[in-house]
Amino acid sequence: MKTINFYFIFIPFLLFKIGICAFLFLNNDWSTIADGDKYMDLFQRFISNGVYSEIEKGTSIIYNLALYPFYLLIGDIKATFIVFNITCLILTLILGIYILYKISIRFDINIYFTYFISSIYIFYILNEKLPHIITNDDSFMGLLYLIIVYFSIKNIESPKHYYFSIIGFILGLCLGIRETAILFFPFILYIIFYSNAKVKNLIYFLIPLVLTILIIHSPSIMAGNGLSFYNKNPEDVNWIQKNHLAISEIEKSTGIFNIRPWSIWRANTFDDVREYLKQNGENSLPKSFLDVVINHPILLTKMTLFNLYFVFKFYLKIIGGFILIPLIFLFRKNFFLWPFLYFGFIFCFVAYSHVEIRWLAGIEIMLFISILTGCQYLKLSNNKLLLIIIIAIIPIIFNDIKFLYYSL
Repeated sequence: MKTINFYFIFIPFLLFKIGICAFLFLNNDWSTIADGDKYMDLFQRFISNGVYSEIEKGTSIIYNLALYPFYLLIGDIKATFIVFNITCLILTLILGIYILYKISIRFDINIYFTYFISSIYIFYILNEKLPHIITNDDSFMGLLYLIIVYFSIKNIESPKHYYFSIIGFILGLCLGIRETAILFFPFILYIIFYSNAKVKNLIYFLIPLVLTILIIHSPSIMAGNGLSFYNKNPEDVNWIQKNHLAISEIEKSTGIFNIRPWSIWRANTFDDVREYLKQNGENSLPKSFLDVVINHPILLTKMTLFNLYFVFKFYLKIIGGFILIPLIFLFRKNFFLWPFLYFGFIFCFVAYSHVEIRWLAGIEIMLFISILTGCQYLKLSNNKLLLIIIIAIIPIIFNDIKFLYYSL
């Protein structure tokens, strides 16, 4: 590929994305920060009532412990959340770029192709993550997930038993933040399956995992409350019931495939749920996700299909036609493609709501890795590869122009 041809495409693309990024930052209201999930209230109680007491009641243990040193330095809760989450995103950006660089070297990927994928990843973090800093643990969880991916790659490059111990420890920390971290277990088993000394590696993984969980959650366990997690449900109703009521109403009015972001969340309140149960009986709404699976499989299937379509469309707009590369070579050796597809499907399935891309924080690096590793199967001349790049970035440019049109 002639260098001048590459830079003739890359530099305008880079300047265009920098312009989009600058527009977002200049038009973002940095004075406001959403606290829809009440994490600031949770942290306030963590400070006021003490660590032990809050762990007994249920809280996001590791997230609050990680916030606390920042709070001691800053002294303001709102500023603490902003600084901490931005720090997590910066570390995510640095580690993510390093991972992509190492993958590119390992598989001898065309350097210009790597430039494009890396720049798209950078602007994905800057444009999609940084302007939307909110007071929840997504950025921190994403960083920890990314560290797990990093040590998974290290283990592939040079297998070591202690890599599994590190992964077990990090996953234990994740399970001190949010219970959905348990969804990482199949990925770890996937790594162990492809490793040597499978039983020994499983033991090296499980020992630090179990010890970390027991130590972190010990106040809650000793109080007879099990593991300590932040429960966002009111005492008498839950989010499954709220979402089911909203999804059912939307299905009757416009159809599930016409759902818009936040429409399920805004469709009703918990008071509406209570009133519905009062009028129709306690069993008129599902009480758990298992209840949905057993009694409302068609509605769940429709919601899952909608979410899968939404996720694919989102990444097509953000990453462009590059996402088709690993899918074209779906059954060729690509270690992180199947794990990413697993995570994408499982979040679309268990959400039973409009899936939010932020839930894939840290996991999306698997998609970028899969794109790079899929590139090794493109046996094309330099000129044809450049043409592929030009075609692949068209959806990205179109989406950004559309964004500017509706924003101006």
